[in-house]
Amino acid sequence: MNNGQARSSRVAAGLIPVCLAGVVFLAGCSSATPEQRVAKARQAYQQHNYHAAEVQLKTVLRKHPDNGAAWALLGHTSLAERQYDDAIHQFNKAKTNGQPAAALALPLGRALVASGKYQQALDALNEPESKSPDHVRALVASLRGDAELGLGDRDKAAKAYDDALSIEPGLPDALQGKARLALLRGDLAGAQAALSKAVSAHPDDVGSLVLLGQVDYRSNRCENAVKRLNHAMKVGAQSMTASQQQSGWALLADCELRTGDPDAAQKNINSLLAANQNNPFGNYLQALMDIRQGDYQNAANHVQAALNVDPNNVRSMTLMAWIRIAQGRPDAAQPFLTRVLARSPDDMAALRLQAGLWMAQNQDDQARDLLENAYQRHPDQPGLHQALSDVLKQLKQKQSGGDQAGAGLNTVSVQLDLARSLARMGSEAAAQTVLSKIKPSTAAEQSEVAAARVQIALAAGHGEQALQQAKALAEQAPQDANAQKLLAQSYVAAGDIAKAADVLAKAHAANPDDASIIRAQARVAVSQGRYADAIADLKPLHEAHPDDTSLTLALAGLYTKAGQADRGIDLLQSAVHNQPQADALNQALARAYLFAGKTDQAVTLINTQLAAHKQDADWLHLLGVAQLIKGNTDAGLKTLERAAEQAPDRPGYALDVAKADLSSGHRDEAIDRLQKLRRQSPDFWPAAGFLALAQAGGGDIDAALKQVSALREAGRDYEANVLDGDVLRAAKRFEQSDAAYEKAYKQHPSRQLAMAMFDVRQAGQLDDPAKPLEQWLNDSPDDAETMLTLAAWDQQHAKADRAADLYRKVLDKHPDSVVALNNLALINAGDHPQRALDYARRAHQQAPANPAIADTLGWIMVGQGDLGSGIPLLETAEKSAGDSSPEIRFHLGAALAKRGRASDQARARSLLSKAISAGLPKDEEASAQRLIKQLGKTPDANGAAE
Repeated sequence: MNNGQARSSRVAAGLIPVCLAGVVFLAGCSSATPEQRVAKARQAYQQHNYHAAEVQLKTVLRKHPDNGAAWALLGHTSLAERQYDDAIHQFNKAKTNGQPAAALALPLGRALVASGKYQQALDALNEPESKSPDHVRALVASLRGDAELGLGDRDKAAKAYDDALSIEPGLPDALQGKARLALLRGDLAGAQAALSKAVSAHPDDVGSLVLLGQVDYRSNRCENAVKRLNHAMKVGAQSMTASQQQSGWALLADCELRTGDPDAAQKNINSLLAANQNNPFGNYLQALMDIRQGDYQNAANHVQAALNVDPNNVRSMTLMAWIRIAQGRPDAAQPFLTRVLARSPDDMAALRLQAGLWMAQNQDDQARDLLENAYQRHPDQPGLHQALSDVLKQLKQKQSGGDQAGAGLNTVSVQLDLARSLARMGSEAAAQTVLSKIKPSTAAEQSEVAAARVQIALAAGHGEQALQQAKALAEQAPQDANAQKLLAQSYVAAGDIAKAADVLAKAHAANPDDASIIRAQARVAVSQGRYADAIADLKPLHEAHPDDTSLTLALAGLYTKAGQADRGIDLLQSAVHNQPQADALNQALARAYLFAGKTDQAVTLINTQLAAHKQDADWLHLLGVAQLIKGNTDAGLKTLERAAEQAPDRPGYALDVAKADLSSGHRDEAIDRLQKLRRQSPDFWPAAGFLALAQAGGGDIDAALKQVSALREAGRDYEANVLDGDVLRAAKRFEQSDAAYEKAYKQHPSRQLAMAMFDVRQAGQLDDPAKPLEQWLNDSPDDAETMLTLAAWDQQHAKADRAADLYRKVLDKHPDSVVALNNLALINAGDHPQRALDYARRAHQQAPANPAIADTLGWIMVGQGDLGSGIPLLETAEKSAGDSSPEIRFHLGAALAKRGRASDQARARSLLSKAISAGLPKDEEASAQRLIKQLGKTPDANGAAE
């Protein structure tokens, strides 16, 4: 052996003890039993060392794949690590290998629910668990509720949560489920109550704290939301789901920006983007932070990142356009403005920015036309009249030699429009960020900024804050008409319409020539149903400005609402004669013809216009409507489709095609169109409403309620509450429908909602149907339409005195109200015959062709013995009404029987018999039967008794 070999041998020999030691060590490890490894895994699992537990369990299962206990514990480990598909597989393997199904029902159900496999979860949770402890049974019931909610069955979900709470009243999981149901209904108070109960028993329960934070956020209580969510982050960092964490960071950052804590907001934005760098809301918020720092390029990068994920988000596109303009890159802003205006053609910020761009590029006519067209569509849109005035003023200055290049791009007014628009889109933090960049240099600009703060508070739902700010602004500038109008608007938002009217009346007294105040007074009058007052407000203004198209359109519309369609038509015909090329006036005249039933005149006008504008979407749309009214359904649908194809950027036309399908009985086609429209224009919320109603009408209530949820998730709680009421009403869930309408009414009181609650309470036989009408009349005491409805209800329910008072109040304001006159005649017929006759004659003078009115006068005359005057009126009424009014036939039959002529007897019997067959009220039916018996004993013309 040479030296090299010797050295190798010695090295090898020296290593032997070490290797042997290693072998002994490994052998010692491998000698651990499966039970010992499972025990070590359980200990690691309890210490949240899930990786160590997983290593031990997989080692066992490689050699012992039939070890059910190891599979079960591995399933729990995967569940803790949020590896839900792995957990489902492992729990099923555990069951296959002998583990009791009942013991695995709860964790398997959790994994299935978390992965969205709701029906499988319900199947798993139906495994028998009757011997399980009460706490486990309560958890299983609550989890069933989560699965039912995932499937969209709110009723079954609610029952499951109630079952859970009947076993364990303070169970946080079930209380959270009740809260989620309340949030879906828009019932923030109900959600708050359930979660407060959960937190009082379990103050560190993460799920309850996160949901409470969301409730506070949606209730505009940002300070509370920050406290709740920070506490949840602190105590539940290990147990929060990824979704809970990201939601918490996003809400925290948004609230901290709103409340002026940008440093804290930045930390949460960093966490949100670290978890998901493509999170669109995180990138949007980071852009706001960049704007605060003046770093517009980074802001643009982050908005673009948001748009990469959500490319049609109007809020992000509008902000991007503004950033590009702030960078001095109007060319880069243009594509975004084009897209915004295609989706939201009346967005104030986009209109102002687009007009400013065109002015800067010396495309003055385009800028003016853009705003004039928008103004004609929506003359009352806040800020639009001012924007148009600004552009016209700048054009005048340019024409007189002033240099206005670039005017309107970075002015205070433009930035305020942007802030207001962002607030209306639900981004209060963005609105506040834009406001923070505005540096007003004059007292007028300072007032503009203060006014914008009020408008942003209104848009964000801070009603009390808006009202206080508006009061302060109005006190500082008592002669400022805009400040007074803003105060009135704040009162309207608070539901105090009477105070709004008082403010405007004082403002008008101080500024009698301010047309904007008069318009505001008319709007308040319309909101109260006082159409005659609104007409009285606008008529003198129109006489002073007969060529003001917006005033003509507004006044014509009021005549229609007031039941004076012919006066509206006369007004529009005169305006068209003076401005024959004005499309807005011609189209309004065509619509007025259609509304008044003058379809042939409408079609003639429409075809004349289409001869010159063959593919004009507006005229095609009107032609389609006219064809539908004339009964040409197929032609009408095809024409409406052509109109929608010509205007792909106007989703309202596509919506009208779906509505026409629906009214023609083509429900499935309508639903298909509406679903397509929702995909194409996700921010066009009317489509969501009609889709829900179409689905509810077809019996698919769960699908309809998903549209309600979509509205809530978009922050449109008021619209969601109204739609929720409509859908539940279609489902005949009248009590729930009434509750939804009531929530909407508290947000924005209106006659329509009061009427909806009245109708629902009647249909569902709920308590006090008249209460919503009474409540509305307390705030709007001059609303004639509501008074007539309440009076009719009182009249039918033996409250004739209050009904008469209401009818007389209507006559005080509307002395020619046919309904009030007619019904007062009926009420007074018994005790005050002369008064009744006077009322009936006045009603008949106003509506001589109305069979019901003629019947009232004729029947009263017959009752007072004037058969010679009464019977001809009843004959005319019966001939006009035909089979539609058995009561009129009864009256004529009874009058003929009373006259007693032999020649009348057979006809009287025939009329009375037909009236009974068609259906009469019980007392009138009994009278008719009695008269028929009497007529049967009366001798005929030949003297024989029949």
